[in-house]
Amino acid sequence: MEDDDDTTGPPPAEIGGLDAVTAAFADADDVRQIATRLGSTAPVAARCAEAVLPLVAAALHAARAEAERPALSLVVADDDRARELADAVRAFAPGTPVAYLPHRGVDWGSGLDPAPHLVGERAHALGVLADGGIVAVSADALVERLPGRATRPASLRIAAGDAIDRDALVGRLVAMGYERVDGQVDERGQVGVRGDVVDVYPTTGREPVRVELFGDEVERVSAFSTLTQRSLRALDALVAHPARDGDEGDVAERLGDEGPHLPEGLVPLAPELIGAGALVVWDPPGALAAGRERIDEIAGPARRAYLTHEQLAETLEGAHRLETLPAGQPVAFEGHPPALAARGLSEVETALAGLASRDLRVVLAFAHAGDAARAARQ
Repeated sequence: MEDDDDTTGPPPAEIGGLDAVTAAFADADDVRQIATRLGSTAPVAARCAEAVLPLVAAALHAARAEAERPALSLVVADDDRARELADAVRAFAPGTPVAYLPHRGVDWGSGLDPAPHLVGERAHALGVLADGGIVAVSADALVERLPGRATRPASLRIAAGDAIDRDALVGRLVAMGYERVDGQVDERGQVGVRGDVVDVYPTTGREPVRVELFGDEVERVSAFSTLTQRSLRALDALVAHPARDGDEGDVAERLGDEGPHLPEGLVPLAPELIGAGALVVWDPPGALAAGRERIDEIAGPARRAYLTHEQLAETLEGAHRLETLPAGQPVAFEGHPPALAARGLSEVETALAGLASRDLRVVLAFAHAGDAARAARQ
């Protein structure tokens, strides 16, 4: 960095959110090179260290903001990694819709219903995908077929001022798989009614939501406490994702004499991911191994609700690749987890000076903006 007055010394500190880091990184030549090639059908490969994967994902998405199909799907080995990746990406991409897509949690054909929160997370992720956001997908979910778009229950958004009949609202939620309860709602996927008040616990919500009606008009929407039943804060709207994913009928009907019942029209997930934007797999060997293991867990006729080994391999081979090991890739995104230990600011300065001397861009993160401002002044 060059100073106008040509003095020597460390560059001035820059204070901003992690989105500022993402914006700067998105302008880097290597990022723009890969981002441009993500729009092609020819798979591109780059090396990406795990430590910088969330930043790389956010920067690649930012660099493709003007693309016709801007969504970015990142395949990782399992549900836990997908959830952790989505959480980390959110820090680098505030304001960008980010979600993770887990597998159903129960096998197609088992006769069991998936947990409402998993159904909701899957529906939310598909909505984020359609909106051009970033979705972390587990290999377990990738091998699982899902109902076609026309047969999936749609999500619901109700805002203050909207006109809707109370019984129609409840009926819509029940059709989405919500359980109507007589008392208080205390679990995700439940709906309760008290006069002109409809309480809903969204499948992806941390808190239940109260919809207060005046006649057929929504007067107020608010989050409330399950312990005190008091409103916590007003909300712009209730957003409820489905609690059922299309596997209708009770257990006996789904486990009939002719074998496990599977919904009609199940389709693979990958075409929907590719249709919305770029499909990228991180650590392809790990994702392939995890997907194969999941396929091998399915036995009998239910296997037709899942990809075959060959279909999985073909899908991953056609995806763009962020690889963990160096193999002559033209672009490499290197990074290491932070490993600084210091008892005071002077020790921190010494350690950071050593990093900066290696031509590394150093980002020092603080939990609060005030902490960053105080450190910069010192």
